[in-house]
Amino acid sequence: LALYLLATFFLSSALSDSSQIIGSGIDDQKPRFRCPIENVNFRTYDIDNLGNVMSWQDCGAICSLTSECQFWTWDSPDATTPETSHNKCWLKSSDQGLSVDVGQISGERGCQ
Repeated sequence: LALYLLATFFLSSALSDSSQIIGSGIDDQKPRFRCPIENVNFRTYDIDNLGNVMSWQDCGAICSLTSECQFWTWDSPDATTPETSHNKCWLKSSDQGLSVDVGQISGERGCQ
């Protein structure tokens, strides 16, 4: 229950904080999220993943160079994911599946 409440708090903070979400998304060509958005994972719509990516900025740059990539999530060394996922960049075609995950950093194409 405590974990659920903590996750709900972080997610509601991320979604209600105007510094986190700043537009309505791809449809109007405005950024939807601040750059980057911390402690957030876009959980689905993976295009590819790459290991040994040392920063969220590098992950964002890789997304910008990948034509299908619209969003990305980077597992920082502080992420609560298994250690084998740390410094991994996940390229995404959608921001669907947004969830709170401590230590993960996400962004949309152009955020680097």
